[in-house]
Amino acid sequence: MRKLYTPVIAILILCCFTSEIKAQVTEAEVPESEVLEKLMQTIPSPSEFSSLVKEIGIKFNPELLNSPANISKYNSDYQKAINLGIYSTDLGYLNVYENKDSLGLVYLTSIKQIADKLDVGAQINFGKITQYAMLNNVNGLLSETSYSFDKINRQLVDEKKGFISVLILTGGWLETLYLTCQAAKEYPNKLLDTRVAEQKIILEQILPILKTYEKGEQMAELYRELSSLNEFFQKIRIKQKIRSEENYEIQMWGELEVIVYLNEADSKDQIKYKAEDLNDILKETSLIRSKMVEAK
Repeated sequence: MRKLYTPVIAILILCCFTSEIKAQVTEAEVPESEVLEKLMQTIPSPSEFSSLVKEIGIKFNPELLNSPANISKYNSDYQKAINLGIYSTDLGYLNVYENKDSLGLVYLTSIKQIADKLDVGAQINFGKITQYAMLNNVNGLLSETSYSFDKINRQLVDEKKGFISVLILTGGWLETLYLTCQAAKEYPNKLLDTRVAEQKIILEQILPILKTYEKGEQMAELYRELSSLNEFFQKIRIKQKIRSEENYEIQMWGELEVIVYLNEADSKDQIKYKAEDLNDILKETSLIRSKMVEAK
């Protein structure tokens, strides 16, 4: 998953991908792998949140994480996939805090158990990941984890199980949003608030993809719940045009042409929101996430 570097880049890239993905999911001839690849590229890495909260000085709080004791509750592929994404985000959070009290190894074991139950455990090099975790090599850990999940995605697409990939990605995104909301609540900070507000754009691309996989009661319920969350995000206003006419450059990100503004000050007024809007998002996110981890 590609890390988003600044609010300006995030907004520009995600807006481009949002319209492209919405168009793709309505065209049956577009390969499933391409749609999922776009989603993987644009959902921000959990490490971005983890590094941010540590840099701000927020204390590690294990009570926010999904307890490994919950694994026995996850019986359906739906529950396993959602929580594989959640545990993976939790692992990134733990290891940015240098494998706090060796909990990282506990969560790595949880990930292995769920991945094996989904028949994708072979794609994860647990020996190498464990070695990175023991050495507190955060960069190596995040790189190997990202590579593993890319292989998992490709296996699931080959097996015509793209909906599991979508659930893993959605679970990881939801946990990142939840942790960011909790951090913003406990440690009021403009940057954290902005990160929460930016998720409006990502949710707008997750929803049309979920709609195409709306099979069964659980997937339909997830779509309804995230649609309700999206209603709160609609109160946030994001300007897609930058007023400055200078101090920018054109960069090619793969086949995508991106305008990158070099002065981040130009982006400070691009996102408009009210405190009560963020509070509503926090409450709704917590409710949805609680259902995911408790498997209700």
